[in-house]
Amino acid sequence: MKRKPSHVESILAQKIRRSSEKEILVPIDCSYVQDTVENWWRINESAIRDDESLKQELIDLLRASLEEKDRDFFSKIAKEGEFISSICLTGLFRTPDPRLGYIMHESLSDLFELNDIKYPYEDHKKLYVKPDGINSREWGNGKGDITPHCDDLYEQTDASLLSLTVTKDETQTPTTFYQTKHIIRDLSDVEVERLSTMRADFISGKNVRGGIKFNSRKVLDYNEDADDVTIAMDFRVDDENGQRMRPRLRSESALLRKIGDNFDKYDHISSVPQTGTFLIVANRKGLHSRDMLQLTEEQIERIKTGDIGQVPRLLYRSKGPRNQTNQEGEGR
Repeated sequence: MKRKPSHVESILAQKIRRSSEKEILVPIDCSYVQDTVENWWRINESAIRDDESLKQELIDLLRASLEEKDRDFFSKIAKEGEFISSICLTGLFRTPDPRLGYIMHESLSDLFELNDIKYPYEDHKKLYVKPDGINSREWGNGKGDITPHCDDLYEQTDASLLSLTVTKDETQTPTTFYQTKHIIRDLSDVEVERLSTMRADFISGKNVRGGIKFNSRKVLDYNEDADDVTIAMDFRVDDENGQRMRPRLRSESALLRKIGDNFDKYDHISSVPQTGTFLIVANRKGLHSRDMLQLTEEQIERIKTGDIGQVPRLLYRSKGPRNQTNQEGEGR
């Protein structure tokens, strides 16, 4: 017979559910600034200027051009009491130029106060299929699918924010985001409470060159004072290091398998896979994933050249904590 949850347990589970149900995605159509950005790029694309100076100029242009109601969201993602777990800006630019995509990405990441962490053992900025990734999965530079996960759980520093900018995507493959409420909605109160007491070890994958890193974290954490729920889950299985998430107790594996086996049934949010999309998510407020890229033979041949200008899909990524200065646009 199943154990009947106590009144105290039910209250805890319901608090976790109510908090997670408040989390929202904010879509922002930025196509009204597209012509302004394109005209600016037309003037500057051939200029002999460094990326940093162009970034600062684009930051000023975006501050002046974006409406205040849209800019107001920039400081709210992943902030206690705001309950915004993801913001998706679309229509920012239409020219699939790698340099424009990079400068736009760095500009918006700064405006969102994201302090990008650059680890010496990982090149995480450019996401595209590399020649050695055509037969790989669970890797941002591979063709295969990427299973739902939070980023960098094996690190000691929390990557509270993750941003992605689509420079081009001929495959039209979105990033999928599962919010915490999607994941726990079909679990019983007892199962939700078990998640809140569970710890797991998180292991690095092939993205970390020259060794293995690991860290232990609570799988689900509820801060009652702030009414804030965060999760730490990674369902990827690396072809070199194996399972990326390993529960401390074997008895807890069944519950994690139950969650992992049901992602095709969960509600989810998908980004817009087109040039000029900027997606930023609260890394510990949900899990993100990607389907296998459907590539033609002609696209694969372009990938094999190793030329970033010819790849069919190019995204830029940043990940790290919020800038402690908490000032819009401050350099990182």
